[in-house]
Amino acid sequence: MSMKAKLALAVATMAVGATAALGGTFAYFSSESTSINQFKNGTITMKPGTAYLERFTLNNFKPGDSLNATVVNQEPAWSLNNQGTLPFNVLMQVDSKETDGKAFDQELKFTELKFNGVDLIGQIKPGFTEISLAELESLTAAASHEIKNSEGTVTTTLPGFNIGEIPVSSTRNVTYRIEFADNGADQNALQGAVAPFDVKFTAVQKDGTDYNKTNMDNGSAGGGGNYEPTTTP
Repeated sequence: MSMKAKLALAVATMAVGATAALGGTFAYFSSESTSINQFKNGTITMKPGTAYLERFTLNNFKPGDSLNATVVNQEPAWSLNNQGTLPFNVLMQVDSKETDGKAFDQELKFTELKFNGVDLIGQIKPGFTEISLAELESLTAAASHEIKNSEGTVTTTLPGFNIGEIPVSSTRNVTYRIEFADNGADQNALQGAVAPFDVKFTAVQKDGTDYNKTNMDNGSAGGGGNYEPTTTP
């Protein structure tokens, strides 16, 4: 091999050696641990829907008549069921759709209105034991419900009166008694009057929860495991 060839080979060998010295691998000890996490949102599902929520039409109503829907889980009481994975509050809004101008909705009196056996009339109209359909519409329309985040800050305000909560896999009933009040006077102006009305129930989430070591549990005395909430938000 010529001197020139030997010199070129030596230079190439030195370059490879330098590259190995700069970018080579080194042996070391190590250990890894990976925390695999996931957020899974809950669901809010209230049944039954509008299509088969108990409803009624009463013909030939007259002063002194009443509609009694005070037996739970029996028509025409309204039964609401939580079929989701989260507890929720229920907002109620009443919409009187009377259009004939006879003010029949002022003569229809709710003498009982309860959610899960708890009186609602005194909450909606404090100090009273009965409320007219017209008043129920105006007062539930004026009511609102606030939803707060985990820090206690109001993030959302929704229309409707909060009648209470329904836990997961539970049913709550709205029972009521409506009377066509006989006021002892001439009520002939109300002959043929019609008072249609809608009652809308809306399920909404409860306030936000701050999850931390005080309300989460891994299900074992030692470390490891899947941490889950130990309190219902």
